[in-house]
Amino acid sequence: MPVAVALTLMMVARRMKNSNILPKGLSTVETLGCVNVICSDKTGTLTENKMVVTTVGFVDEQITVADALSRMEAGHNTVLTELHRAAALCNDATFDPLSMDLPVLDREVQGNATDGAVLKFAESAHANSTKMLPDAHPRKYQIPFNSKNKWMLTLHDEVGANYEVTPEKAQYLVYVKGAPDKLLPFATSYWSAKSGSVLPLDAAAKAQFSALQERLSRNAERVILLCQRHYRPMETLGTNAFGDEVLEKGIADLTIIGVLGITDPPRKETAPTIAACRRAGARFFMVTGDFGLTGAAIARNVGIFTHSGEPDTYETIAEGQTFINDSEKGARVNHSLLLEGPSINKLTDEDWEIVCSYEEIVFARTTPEQKLRIVNELKDRDNVVAVTGDGVNDAP
Repeated sequence: MPVAVALTLMMVARRMKNSNILPKGLSTVETLGCVNVICSDKTGTLTENKMVVTTVGFVDEQITVADALSRMEAGHNTVLTELHRAAALCNDATFDPLSMDLPVLDREVQGNATDGAVLKFAESAHANSTKMLPDAHPRKYQIPFNSKNKWMLTLHDEVGANYEVTPEKAQYLVYVKGAPDKLLPFATSYWSAKSGSVLPLDAAAKAQFSALQERLSRNAERVILLCQRHYRPMETLGTNAFGDEVLEKGIADLTIIGVLGITDPPRKETAPTIAACRRAGARFFMVTGDFGLTGAAIARNVGIFTHSGEPDTYETIAEGQTFINDSEKGARVNHSLLLEGPSINKLTDEDWEIVCSYEEIVFARTTPEQKLRIVNELKDRDNVVAVTGDGVNDAP
């Protein structure tokens, strides 16, 4: 019997090799056959990771990329000029020098896909602007994007590279790019596309912005917010104290410039793969750092969410858990569930019993620590869990 099992596993491993699958060991093949829950990252795994800016939005206006580019080409549009400058300066991506002769959208980008999409948008507006603007406004300091903050910050000479100022008189131009729900609490004003001026971010403006974000997210677009501010630091540039000061005060009193809606198409094999996993008896969950509505929209497009109505949320579980009796525990909940990072931290052991019984789940705005907890909670309830993704925080 042991010899027969070993030979069978070896044959399976060879068949997997023909499908470009390399198992780390024969025991992995056996375990994979027992998997009943698959937790998958979204970007680059379920999607192609080929991001393109498809929508440009402001607090009081939404336009297409083609319209935005034509307006920028015509000039004399202050708000779009500010948006273009922010897109070019608050960016860590660069073009591959060997692809510079290609059309902008066909060029290879060195850097993450989101920055690459923003970079191509900026370059499409004005040729060579992604090189000339950084030369005119040298970057003096930056806080890179990370999965916890979900924003990046760059600090630039406001007056240009050829103007000398003393440290005590230096005023810098700060750009911040990231998730709207993370940056909106720090914004106090916004650029109005209709008036071309900066206005206070009152309750009505916040409602307009939230409606814009919801529209784009429900259209399966990743929404990137671009903000700016003028900043005169107290500490000296280059010191540890300066870095601490910028981290604490750099994103305060922000002015919203606008948002970019970015589309990342699903892989053509994603939907059939999810359907095949379901037929094999495995539940397929999405675990992503993206905004909840964006994740839910893509989940519908690829078949992770199959119900037509709105998914259940944390509130559904918190309000309904008292109606779950002992005889129902362990039964599958034939509905969709959308849980975001802040809600995951509120879940009790009783809540997790309900969560782990859902057939369809999207975990959104998750941190690496929360991804680990999700897997452990599922394993603690007798599930064999497989995790897949292309990022560092998807690794075991």
